[in-house]
Amino acid sequence: MLNIVVPMAGAGSRFAKAGFQTPKPLIPVRGVPMIRLVIENVRPQREHRFIFVVQEAHDLEYGLAQQLAAWAGSNTAIVRVNGLTEGAACTVLAGAQWFDSSDPLMIVNSDQWVDASIDDYLRRADGFQDGLIMTMQADDPKWSFVGLTPDGRVTRVVEKEVISDMATVGIYNFARGADFVAGARDMIAANERVNGEFYVAPVYNRLIRKGAEIGSFSIGREADGMYGLGIPADLELFLSLPVSDKALAPFLEQEAA
Repeated sequence: MLNIVVPMAGAGSRFAKAGFQTPKPLIPVRGVPMIRLVIENVRPQREHRFIFVVQEAHDLEYGLAQQLAAWAGSNTAIVRVNGLTEGAACTVLAGAQWFDSSDPLMIVNSDQWVDASIDDYLRRADGFQDGLIMTMQADDPKWSFVGLTPDGRVTRVVEKEVISDMATVGIYNFARGADFVAGARDMIAANERVNGEFYVAPVYNRLIRKGAEIGSFSIGREADGMYGLGIPADLELFLSLPVSDKALAPFLEQEAA
């Protein structure tokens, strides 16, 4: 069973400042809630379970749990947190009861769309013993960056520092969910923060230091393979590009049927 964790318990402050009233995951993308677009983008053919970590207040006000189950399927888990966490790694860990096991784990950002086959990506993950990181070409220090060997193996992951031309996309795979849980808890115990927060990507460093084999899978670059939806400007750009038609086509087909 592939456990797919989607942390979506952030504040969404930039959308709120722009006048959006609903939580970011429910912001419509041509009428389709953003998180529904993400679900369809990363839904694999293999057996899986979605695990969503949401704000309790958002669930109470908008009925998130019911909507997410309808969109992601009956084998869906909802984890509620009360207030902001100390970073994405902490948000993901809130759902550890569902994936602290030998089953594989995929962590997915809730505010992006990738022009790539998730099944091709997962087949690539099957070829590495311990994990896989989806990457893209970039040079902006706002991203997390990976150090790579010539054959695409990850040697380290660094937040907000350009150490190569390959940045992480925001989709992270671990061959065993328990590996992420142990690494993240060790990272937090050591108080290894970036800009005051605990991020997901640096957890790989703890695995790599123990000899883990982590691969990479490049899908292009920002706005040409990876499309952010997390701030109003990024969403506007996505909607202006022809690829948005491709992203929304499955929903138009459903309506037509």
